[in-house]
Amino acid sequence: MNRVIVHSDINHCYAQLEEMRNPALRHVPMAVGGSAEKRHGIILAKNDLAKAAGVLTAESLHEARRKCPDLVILHPDYEAYMYCTEQIKDIYRQYTDRVESFGLDEAWFDLTGTKRLYGDPLELARRIQQEVYQCFGIRVSMGVSWNRVFAKLGSDLDKQMGFTVITPENYRELVWPLPVEELIMIGRRTQLKLNAMGLFTIGDLAQTDGMAVTRRLGKIGGLLWRCARGFDMSPVLCSGHQEQAKSVGSSKTLVHDVTTLQQLRQVCRVLCESPSPTPPPGCGPQACGGGSSPWPCGARTCAGKGRIRSG
Repeated sequence: MNRVIVHSDINHCYAQLEEMRNPALRHVPMAVGGSAEKRHGIILAKNDLAKAAGVLTAESLHEARRKCPDLVILHPDYEAYMYCTEQIKDIYRQYTDRVESFGLDEAWFDLTGTKRLYGDPLELARRIQQEVYQCFGIRVSMGVSWNRVFAKLGSDLDKQMGFTVITPENYRELVWPLPVEELIMIGRRTQLKLNAMGLFTIGDLAQTDGMAVTRRLGKIGGLLWRCARGFDMSPVLCSGHQEQAKSVGSSKTLVHDVTTLQQLRQVCRVLCESPSPTPPPGCGPQACGGGSSPWPCGARTCAGKGRIRSG
């Protein structure tokens, strides 16, 4: 492969981080979830014992407790999760400056050109995976390919410390049989449009007429067709890169129903004051300090926690 792109995915991220904080949780069915009272009452992540009991991500807390009466539900601590996942990504940054986050739990990193320093890039990726586990006790699945799209697909194929290599020689066997919705950027509506064209697998999409997909879906159709064929050559962005925001927005889940125009105006006033495309200065995982850490890795509270946050 002329490029070696790795995609890492922290399995059951929030649940694993809570188990790192309190190892006793590994021996009971546990999930991280919202608050039913505040209408955020869904399962965000669950450990293996909860999964074995039938608990599903994104289902209601009520349904999860019906399946597993002994389920321990913890409220999420996003500031600590952010800090700890950045510590994990700092391991990647020891070997390359091209580390691009994709949410808290996922990241791409580019090991192209590291052979003279660290040896075979594939073996380096395996060593990094083991280093994360040894340092944090966190299981990370990894996919390796010559492009970002297939690397992400690879990390999804085996979620238990998996390590999948997708090459120009084997991608037709590994990637093309997968459902078309497994391809990044394909949501439910796009899936239905592709299915209506008779395209149900990534291979179906790759082997159809690209112009027909473009005519049906527009510009994104051509992009998806190229990705399915392995033509994605987009670079992994350098650490710290920030694209200019194209839009800003704000949202909030209300605890109670809004029944009057006056109440609606009050909500709108708060939302209009809070939109921001970037965190305030000093906020972020590298700017945390003060107070004792609730985490073995030394996570602290965020310096920007006083900012009004929407969502």
